[in-house]
Amino acid sequence: MKKILIVDDEKMIANVLARVLNKEEQTTTLFNSGIEALQHLQELHKTSQFYDLILMDLLMPEVSGADILNWIHTNTPRTKVIMMTAYGDSNIRTELLQRGASIVLQKPFENILDIPKIVSEILR
Repeated sequence: MKKILIVDDEKMIANVLARVLNKEEQTTTLFNSGIEALQHLQELHKTSQFYDLILMDLLMPEVSGADILNWIHTNTPRTKVIMMTAYGDSNIRTELLQRGASIVLQKPFENILDIPKIVSEILR
């Protein structure tokens, strides 16, 4: 079973993603704050633990998903990252992929039930 972190300041989206992934027998942890998620990741890093995958919103108060993405790929490069954004144009998508994101998903999702398939493909 893979460890997945979901970070989105929209609680409803984070909760729905967790429910969809938990049905696929994935272990999920949720944070609705970028700063809290980053602090959690930093604490795990001290014990040499990491997540297999992080689904993360781009725009959040205090600490953006892009800032956390930079930290992840500097400190836990084995962690795969799916970025999510409602505001992503092609330049933002390209930049996030260059920073190490595996994929950038547009919000709102066409079909949230496709997320487990995307996750499985990335975690192969």
